[in-house]
Amino acid sequence: YEGLKRLRREGRIPIAGGELTREVHESRFLADDGCYDVLQSDVALAGGISGLAPIARHCHDIGVTFTPHTWGNGIMVAAALQLTVGTGGAPYIEFPCDPPWFGNAERDFMLAEVIAPDKNGVLHLSDAPGLGVEVDEERLRRTRMS
Repeated sequence: YEGLKRLRREGRIPIAGGELTREVHESRFLADDGCYDVLQSDVALAGGISGLAPIARHCHDIGVTFTPHTWGNGIMVAAALQLTVGTGGAPYIEFPCDPPWFGNAERDFMLAEVIAPDKNGVLHLSDAPGLGVEVDEERLRRTRMS
Protein backbone atom coordinates (compact mmCIF):
# COMPACT_ATOMS: atom_id res chain seq x y z
CA TYR A 1 0.00 0.00 0.00
CA GLU A 2 2.83 2.38 0.79
CA GLY A 3 4.28 1.85 -2.68
CA LEU A 4 0.95 2.66 -4.33
CA LYS A 5 0.56 5.82 -2.27
CA ARG A 6 4.10 6.90 -3.16
CA LEU A 7 3.55 6.21 -6.85
CA ARG A 8 0.34 8.23 -6.76
CA ARG A 9 1.98 11.08 -4.85
CA GLU A 10 5.17 11.27 -6.93
CA GLY A 11 3.88 10.19 -10.34
CA ARG A 12 2.60 12.41 -13.09
CA ILE A 13 -0.36 10.33 -14.27
CA PRO A 14 -3.48 9.19 -12.40
CA ILE A 15 -3.16 5.72 -10.87
CA ALA A 16 -5.98 3.21 -11.36
CA GLY A 17 -6.30 -0.22 -9.79
CA GLY A 18 -8.01 -2.47 -7.32
CA GLU A 19 -9.51 -4.79 -9.93
CA LEU A 20 -8.46 -7.93 -8.06
CA THR A 21 -9.66 -6.70 -4.69
CA ARG A 22 -11.88 -9.44 -3.26
CA GLU A 23 -13.28 -7.80 -0.15
CA VAL A 24 -15.46 -4.71 0.14
CA HIS A 25 -13.55 -3.53 3.22
CA GLU A 26 -10.29 -3.60 1.24
CA SER A 27 -11.87 -1.50 -1.53
CA ARG A 28 -12.82 1.10 1.06
CA PHE A 29 -9.33 0.98 2.58
CA LEU A 30 -7.70 1.52 -0.84
CA ALA A 31 -9.88 4.59 -1.39
CA ASP A 32 -9.45 6.01 2.12
CA ASP A 33 -5.71 5.34 2.29
CA GLY A 34 -5.03 7.26 -0.93
CA CYS A 35 -3.74 4.34 -3.00
CA TYR A 36 -5.56 5.21 -6.23
CA ASP A 37 -6.98 8.11 -8.17
CA VAL A 38 -9.36 5.66 -9.86
CA LEU A 39 -10.66 2.68 -7.90
CA GLN A 40 -11.69 -0.24 -10.10
CA SER A 41 -13.08 -2.93 -7.82
CA ASP A 42 -14.79 -5.68 -9.79
CA VAL A 43 -18.53 -6.11 -9.19
CA ALA A 44 -18.24 -9.88 -9.73
CA LEU A 45 -15.37 -10.30 -7.27
CA ALA A 46 -16.00 -7.84 -4.47
CA GLY A 47 -19.48 -7.81 -3.04
CA GLY A 48 -21.72 -7.44 -6.07
CA ILE A 49 -23.74 -4.33 -6.80
CA SER A 50 -25.13 -3.96 -3.27
CA GLY A 51 -21.69 -4.45 -1.73
CA LEU A 52 -19.88 -1.96 -3.96
CA ALA A 53 -22.60 0.71 -4.26
CA PRO A 54 -21.70 2.25 -0.87
CA ILE A 55 -18.01 2.18 -1.85
CA ALA A 56 -18.76 3.92 -5.16
CA ARG A 57 -20.73 6.64 -3.38
CA HIS A 58 -18.00 6.97 -0.73
CA CYS A 59 -15.37 7.38 -3.46
CA HIS A 60 -17.43 10.18 -4.96
CA ASP A 61 -17.61 11.89 -1.55
CA ILE A 62 -13.83 11.75 -0.99
CA GLY A 63 -12.78 12.70 -4.53
CA VAL A 64 -11.70 9.29 -5.82
CA THR A 65 -13.10 8.24 -9.19
CA PHE A 66 -14.90 4.89 -9.09
CA THR A 67 -15.41 2.89 -12.25
CA PRO A 68 -15.63 -0.86 -11.87
CA HIS A 69 -13.33 -3.34 -13.53
CA THR A 70 -15.32 -5.10 -16.22
CA TRP A 71 -13.06 -7.58 -17.97
CA GLY A 72 -15.49 -10.47 -18.21
CA ASN A 73 -18.63 -11.64 -19.95
CA GLY A 74 -21.73 -9.64 -20.89
CA ILE A 75 -23.50 -10.32 -17.60
CA MET A 76 -20.54 -8.89 -15.69
CA VAL A 77 -20.45 -5.86 -17.99
CA ALA A 78 -24.20 -5.28 -17.47
CA ALA A 79 -23.75 -5.43 -13.68
CA ALA A 80 -20.85 -2.98 -13.82
CA LEU A 81 -22.85 -0.60 -15.99
CA GLN A 82 -25.82 -0.68 -13.60
CA LEU A 83 -23.51 -0.09 -10.62
CA THR A 84 -21.82 2.85 -12.33
CA VAL A 85 -25.01 4.55 -13.48
CA GLY A 86 -26.88 3.80 -10.25
CA THR A 87 -24.25 5.41 -8.06
CA GLY A 88 -23.41 8.45 -10.19
CA GLY A 89 -19.99 7.02 -10.95
CA ALA A 90 -17.49 8.03 -13.59
CA PRO A 91 -18.74 9.21 -16.99
CA TYR A 92 -16.65 6.42 -18.50
CA ILE A 93 -16.22 2.71 -17.96
CA GLU A 94 -13.67 0.10 -18.90
CA PHE A 95 -15.25 -1.72 -21.84
CA PRO A 96 -13.80 -5.18 -22.54
CA CYS A 97 -13.29 -5.74 -26.24
CA ASP A 98 -10.18 -7.25 -27.78
CA PRO A 99 -10.96 -8.39 -31.32
CA PRO A 100 -10.67 -10.66 -33.14
CA TRP A 101 -10.80 -13.29 -30.37
CA PHE A 102 -12.71 -11.36 -27.73
CA GLY A 103 -15.03 -8.91 -29.45
CA ASN A 104 -18.46 -7.85 -28.26
CA ALA A 105 -20.19 -10.92 -29.74
CA GLU A 106 -17.71 -13.35 -28.18
CA ARG A 107 -17.92 -11.62 -24.79
CA ASP A 108 -21.73 -11.54 -24.85
CA PHE A 109 -22.39 -14.98 -26.38
CA MET A 110 -24.84 -15.81 -23.57
CA LEU A 111 -26.97 -12.71 -24.12
CA ALA A 112 -29.91 -12.32 -26.49
CA GLU A 113 -28.46 -8.95 -27.57
CA VAL A 114 -24.84 -7.80 -27.61
CA ILE A 115 -23.86 -4.80 -25.48
CA ALA A 116 -22.20 -2.38 -27.87
CA PRO A 117 -21.65 1.36 -28.03
CA ASP A 118 -23.32 3.48 -30.67
CA LYS A 119 -21.30 5.17 -33.44
CA ASN A 120 -20.29 7.90 -30.97
CA GLY A 121 -18.97 5.42 -28.42
CA VAL A 122 -21.93 5.86 -26.05
CA LEU A 123 -23.53 2.88 -24.30
CA HIS A 124 -27.30 3.06 -23.91
CA LEU A 125 -28.73 1.03 -21.05
CA SER A 126 -31.98 -0.85 -21.30
CA ASP A 127 -34.82 -0.12 -18.90
CA ALA A 128 -35.63 -3.85 -18.73
CA PRO A 129 -35.80 -5.35 -15.22
CA GLY A 130 -32.73 -6.59 -13.37
CA LEU A 131 -29.46 -5.96 -15.14
CA GLY A 132 -31.29 -4.90 -18.29
CA VAL A 133 -30.10 -7.86 -20.36
CA GLU A 134 -31.79 -11.08 -21.44
CA VAL A 135 -29.96 -14.39 -21.33
CA ASP A 136 -30.16 -16.47 -24.51
CA GLU A 137 -31.23 -19.75 -22.92
CA GLU A 138 -31.21 -21.64 -26.24
CA ARG A 139 -27.64 -20.58 -26.97
CA LEU A 140 -26.59 -21.66 -23.49
CA ARG A 141 -28.28 -25.01 -23.99
CA ARG A 142 -26.43 -25.56 -27.29
CA THR A 143 -23.06 -24.61 -25.82
CA ARG A 144 -23.40 -26.52 -22.54
CA MET A 145 -20.60 -28.95 -21.72
CA SER A 146 -21.32 -32.09 -19.73
